Amino acid sequence: MKKESKRLHKLNLCLLGCLLLVCFAQTTFAEEDFTKRPAQASAKWTELLDKDLSNWEVWTGVPHTEGAPVKAGKPVGLGDPKGLFKVIADKNGKSVLSVSGEVYGGLTTKKSFSNYHLSLMFKWGEKKWAPRLDVQRDSGIMYHCYGSHGAIMGSWKRSMEMQILEGYCGDFISLGPSVESTVTQAGLHNRWDPENGKTKRVQGRIIRKGNYEKANGEWNHFELYAFEDKAVHRVNGNVVMILEGLRLGDKPHTSGQIQLQSEGAQCFDKEIKIRKIRALPERLNASEAGWDTLFNGKDIEGWESKGGVATYAVEDGCIVGTTAPNTPNTFLCPPKMYGDFELTFEVKCDPDLNSGVQIRSISDAHEIPVGMSEKDAAKARKSATRESLFGPQVEIAADGNAGAVWFEGVGGWLVRPKPTITNKVYQKEGWNRYRVLAEGQRIQVWINGTQISDNKDNRSHFTKGRLGFQVHGIGGKPNTYSVRWKNIKIRNL
Repeated sequence: MKKESKRLHKLNLCLLGCLLLVCFAQTTFAEEDFTKRPAQASAKWTELLDKDLSNWEVWTGVPHTEGAPVKAGKPVGLGDPKGLFKVIADKNGKSVLSVSGEVYGGLTTKKSFSNYHLSLMFKWGEKKWAPRLDVQRDSGIMYHCYGSHGAIMGSWKRSMEMQILEGYCGDFISLGPSVESTVTQAGLHNRWDPENGKTKRVQGRIIRKGNYEKANGEWNHFELYAFEDKAVHRVNGNVVMILEGLRLGDKPHTSGQIQLQSEGAQCFDKEIKIRKIRALPERLNASEAGWDTLFNGKDIEGWESKGGVATYAVEDGCIVGTTAPNTPNTFLCPPKMYGDFELTFEVKCDPDLNSGVQIRSISDAHEIPVGMSEKDAAKARKSATRESLFGPQVEIAADGNAGAVWFEGVGGWLVRPKPTITNKVYQKEGWNRYRVLAEGQRIQVWINGTQISDNKDNRSHFTKGRLGFQVHGIGGKPNTYSVRWKNIKIRNL
């Protein structure tokens, strides 16, 4: 009996320890993995609003003087002597943030955040203030805020903004960083247009897709997803903006404070909450019409390896290619062929390894295009006998050649390197985001939002073929090197 009692005592202590760990975990900033636990998406939020605004600080900008420019004068500074931000209770006793709008200013989180899902309810009030008495009501959710208070118009931090403007809720405005998005021209601005637009880097305003705002006086649901260097704006359940390649200068911009604006219009916020995420929900990625996700993050079923015997595996949502000694270049090829297209991917390559991605490439001699010189065609036929790939290759390398286009299997540059540009933007030890645009003979390449190449391929005459993700041969070296790819997407033009 004594032994049994001791055993039960130990078991009870173990269970108590596990319970305490669970309770502790629930008090921390909650994490959510959409890809593995979608059914739990409604749980584990961290509330940001309390009656004392203990998670926030207030910056009061320049009080408006009739006839003077908005930013003329000295900001009031930290503190809220004008009562711009107050917490009141609704009829059910729930906390509501009342924003007067009388003076430009910002309510800023004390903490910085990265990889999160922010959710809040918002509605307009009745009052408006100069200098915006005769224009649309305006507010906004600033995110990835950085630097000093009042850097923008004496009132706000430098940041990215999810605009809350009557008739334009969900627009993007850059107050410092730049982004990539699929846009068409809309007057003086760009409009997010995943069906018909082209991806470009923008530092300014992007107009949202569709107006999903409810009538004045009704509550609207605003959601912001920020993951790595991507952001998604959602209004009342509708994705209105997808942004990628968030950058500050030549560095990825992936975190910062959150700031709510006071900007000349009375408004109210409630249910302000945030949760950590480990990926963007698939339902958001699927909203990018026209794009095909080539790699599902789980397996490479249907893909084909050509050339050498380097290995490919899937680890942590990435394709990982690993070198093998005494074997030629190896290529992992998705099943389809592509002609004119836009391709984006992220890649991380060992600095001592050269890699690349084949585009419009072929394996068989009978596919050699008309117009190729006899000298090049002879080399191509020799490559074809090895059942490898030959054709244009977008370079991945830490030696200054990244973003150039090599004639794989034949030799020579189709689009020459620009090391003075590449060496400034290519991350030798980190992830690099590539964008490749192939239209007719024109090939353009961007790395981390900076254009590296824009030239015509007048030599290969390839117009359609396969993609191939390369692990370069290393000869007899005993060392093992690897290259990783993720977020591989393509769309036909």
